[in-house]
Amino acid sequence: MFCKYVEQDREIKKLFKQRIKEKIEREKLLLEKRIDEEVPKWISWAIKPIAKAKFSWDQDGKETDGFFGEEAVSNALFLWLKRNSILMDNVILEPEKNEFIQIDHLVISNNGIFILETKNWKGAFLGSRKGWKRKEGGRWVKCKSPTTQNERHERLFRVWLKDNFPDEYEKIEKFIYPLVVMKGTDWVKTDGTTMPVVLGGIEAAVYINRTEGGNIPDDLINRIVERIKYAKPYEEKPEKKIKFEEGKTREGKRFVRIFGNQKDAEIVAEIYRKKNFKVKKIFPDKKEKGVFFFYFE
Repeated sequence: MFCKYVEQDREIKKLFKQRIKEKIEREKLLLEKRIDEEVPKWISWAIKPIAKAKFSWDQDGKETDGFFGEEAVSNALFLWLKRNSILMDNVILEPEKNEFIQIDHLVISNNGIFILETKNWKGAFLGSRKGWKRKEGGRWVKCKSPTTQNERHERLFRVWLKDNFPDEYEKIEKFIYPLVVMKGTDWVKTDGTTMPVVLGGIEAAVYINRTEGGNIPDDLINRIVERIKYAKPYEEKPEKKIKFEEGKTREGKRFVRIFGNQKDAEIVAEIYRKKNFKVKKIFPDKKEKGVFFFYFE
């Protein structure tokens, strides 16, 4: 079967990792400053090393969670996904300033975009909307939620996608699917989680192959993959002057027309919302390309 495998540019990935490292160092310094400001001096000398050690441990955990299972899941996906699927591993993006995401596996195909978070966790787990629990001995204890982590990945990936493909985002926004893959887990039960949870890479591939999403054109898929491959760190965009105008229909309904793209229209709609206007859904103009409009309630 064998799907197509694409790797993110290594030099760009190095740049991302350096920026992530710099962010962690800044957060460490802020932690020390907070301790100096909020904790009495006579005890801060003892708290600082403990807080720094916990901070480093948490960061290491973010880097290593699921690491050993990722290769096995990637191999299974490569073997079992349909041929028209494209697989990318360990994708790093910065959709917002200093907000990084590291996606374990990204699968892009005609029927959708799949965001996979892999966890190489041993033991038994219970997952729900309220949180996750791990079985330790005869009791259940709280643990990190992989679904919450992947919700953040999905949210920020959508931000990145909308920024990079503003005019085509509507074609694909309904066909973005987050998924958690548990590798090496003995038993897992989920109840009302915000996304599917599967055991291993083969189950993940079966889920992706069976999903009946949208018919995303090959040309758009290739452009998305190419943009991800060479995605650069976040850059502040110069302020853009957006052209728009108000008007009324023959029936007296007020509307606003925006000349630009979907994102421009959303910016204008937000301006009106802040002025306490009730804005309806944004639509592209059927007759004029590059024009969007919305009505008021």
